Amino acid sequence: MNMTFDDLNENERVFLDANIFIYHFGGLSTDCRNLLTRCAKSEIYGFTSHLVIAEVLHRLMIAEAVGKGRIGPKNPVQKLKANPGIVKNLAEYNNQAASISGMNISILEISSRIMISSAHIRRTEGLL
Repeated sequence: MNMTFDDLNENERVFLDANIFIYHFGGLSTDCRNLLTRCAKSEIYGFTSHLVIAEVLHRLMIAEAVGKGRIGPKNPVQKLKANPGIVKNLAEYNNQAASISGMNISILEISSRIMISSAHIRRTEGLL
């Protein structure tokens, strides 16, 4: 049986990866939007990490540059590295990422011990 976000009970705790935020900000998933709304209303408790927020910033920056036609979708990181002026003129991605702080989501520090011990969970659950 596959679990969906709707299956989360009130007061449950859930770790949010970068895709949840990317799909929300990109308007790609009402499920992700609803999940983050439930976090904001304290119906469920959302957690993420600084590493996830950094990934969200990076991916939103690329999406904004591509979406505004400043670069093409092929090799976007290389194009942004070669044209730092493009990055200087992007702001929406930063505003989006900053709005995470208003979603009632706790941002956790991930220690090396946690990173190393997570190998067992990735292996047993087949997580990437």
